[in-house]
Amino acid sequence: MGIAVIDDRYENRFSHPNLFKQLLRDHAHYSRHSHLEARDNHLPRLRSSSQPHIDTVLLGDNPHNDLGAAISTASRAAGKSPSTDALHNVFKAGAENDTYQNILYRLVGDQTPGRELDGLLDHLPHQPVKLWVLSAGTNNLHRTRGLPDSAVKLLRLTIQALLWRSNPESVIYVTGIFYRRDMPDHLVDEANGKIRALVNSINAGLENMERQRIFFLPAPMKRSDKSFWLRDHKNLSPVGYTAWIGVLWPVMIKALNTVDAGIAGRDIDPRLVRSDPFYRTRHRDG
Repeated sequence: MGIAVIDDRYENRFSHPNLFKQLLRDHAHYSRHSHLEARDNHLPRLRSSSQPHIDTVLLGDNPHNDLGAAISTASRAAGKSPSTDALHNVFKAGAENDTYQNILYRLVGDQTPGRELDGLLDHLPHQPVKLWVLSAGTNNLHRTRGLPDSAVKLLRLTIQALLWRSNPESVIYVTGIFYRRDMPDHLVDEANGKIRALVNSINAGLENMERQRIFFLPAPMKRSDKSFWLRDHKNLSPVGYTAWIGVLWPVMIKALNTVDAGIAGRDIDPRLVRSDPFYRTRHRDG
């Protein structure tokens, strides 16, 4: 079967599934907190018969703030009635201080004796996920060099993993990195430029295979916002989190409505089924 590499031409769409899974494992990184979050929180919820169907998955640095309370507060501040009807279909699959490597770890799981762990990608394809929100990167930043190219490759691999095991109708939002107190603003700006360029590159490479599925959502934080958006050198305060959700939640609702309209308006392109072995694998497995 050979070996798989992080392919930037076809985004690993034609790699053998077993090889691609090994590629994910090779770049995943174990951390005790990430492992316990998946074992004790994420996976039990996915296995529970009481878990509502999931249409939105949040991946990345996961504040302990109450998402519903933040949505209600942000809505009232904008003079709107709080709308949290879709909240029970949101699955928070992040962990505090997440890196791209930690996300890959939880997505693919662990086969190491003594810490065996199912991967989220083994369970989430059985859910009707329409929207993935990937919010990470700040913990991959270097204080003097910003976001290294090696981290950009890890982000690319993370996006490839979501493309591999998700419904072809779903969309992926990759959010920008917030400014920090412990590093120059221009390094964060450069990092966000790299993330935006990566999203554009992946979309350009896949444009002949399928419609645009990946979008970059800039972090709305201004440089002058640090004093009240951050609770320490890098993590959002409750005020900052509420402000962020006030921007993110309407985008999520619009994205879900757009995906619903697309699903209702057309069938899956049969050319995609013939050309994409992972589409066939997904539906054979699930």
